[in-house]
Amino acid sequence: MKKVQVRRLTFGSHLKLFFLTGLSFGLAFGLLMFVISIFSNNVFFNVGSTVYRGMTAGIFGLAFSPLWGIVLAWFALVMFLPFKLFMRVFERLEFTAFINEQEEDVGPQSTVVQEETTKPQSPDERKSELGGER
Repeated sequence: MKKVQVRRLTFGSHLKLFFLTGLSFGLAFGLLMFVISIFSNNVFFNVGSTVYRGMTAGIFGLAFSPLWGIVLAWFALVMFLPFKLFMRVFERLEFTAFINEQEEDVGPQSTVVQEETTKPQSPDERKSELGGER
């Protein structure tokens, strides 16, 4: 595993990130509600004025759980500009991830990823990388 620093994120990558987060959340929540519905009758699913309970509600919840991905994708449309603002304020995000060693050039607006070295740098080495004193 390597640490990567993301300094800029394109709109498409931002949208994918929110969509996959919503999809994962929806599936986990739907599965949890389905398991609870197996053992209890306290799970409800509302469709208009019709209310389903128990196992039927759990099945409907599991079936409609991927809609969370679409909901968070719509939310991502609103959150893109504030996200870019926070990226400028905090300068980067750090992730620990498995990285495919294949490099691909996807253009100047692509996500910029920089690998972090495992050896900590001294303040003098950082200054020399940044071009001297500020």
